[in-house]
Formats: sequence, structure tokens, C-alpha cells
Amino acid sequence: MKQFDFYLIVGLLLICGLSIYIFGFGAEDSTLLQLRISKILCAVLCGGALASAGVMLQNLLKNPLADPYILGTSSGGALGIMAAVLLGYSSITLPFYFFVVGGAFLAILTVCSLGGLSGKSSAVKVILAGVAVNIFLSSVIMLIV
Repeated sequence: MKQFDFYLIVGLLLICGLSIYIFGFGAEDSTLLQLRISKILCAVLCGGALASAGVMLQNLLKNPLADPYILGTSSGGALGIMAAVLLGYSSITLPFYFFVVGGAFLAILTVCSLGGLSGKSSAVKVILAGVAVNIFLSSVIMLIV
């Protein structure tokens, strides 16, 4: 039932956004309202996506403390930012985003491979590997700084 409520709310938000985009507003308030409504809908959808990703991560690892900081994903993204800036992509462009996502992906790939190194992977091994990768990547970032 809770999953149905979540999909119902997301569907209603998407329908509201599409109807505002298609039909618009009156001439006097259209620009202001379109800017505000689009930003609000984008913030709600992005926040919902981040919240659902966090819930899936906590459910997968069966640990309510699991988050991107403990698993090293945020440190991998930060190292990707550092690499992008060192290579000259200081403005927010498409290659900059590839470096950020690539750094986070390589960090979580490293965590998953270290967590399952001995054959069987468990949530505790993955979390401990995530802490180790997080500390290592944070020290590399500090070394670069």
C-alpha cells in the first residue's frame, strides 16, 4: 500500500508539471509562475529520487546507517571533481559530470569488489570496505589539496 501511495504522489506531480507546461498560465503571471513551479517540481522530484536511493541502499545493506559517505561514493565523486579540475574542466560541462559520476561509480565498484573478495559478501564486509575506501579516497583528496 505504501508503494502505491508513493507512485500515486509521483504520478500526480508529473501530471501537474506536464499540465502546467502544456497549458501554461495567464499572460501577466506566466513567467514568474513557470519559473517557480518548475523549480519546485524539480526539487521535489530530485529529493524524492535521492530519498528512494537512500532507502534502497539501507534496505540492501540491512543497516539504517548506510549512506554514500560511509560507502565511499561521495569521496569517489569528490575525487572525480578534483581530477576534472586538474585536467582543466573547471566549468560545469558534460565532461565534468562524467568525471563526477565516473569517480563515484569506480568507488562503489571498488567497495563491492573488496566486500566480496573472500567469496561471500555480507553487508558488514561491504560497509567495512566502504569505510576503508572512503578513508583512502579522502586522504588522496587531501594529498591533492
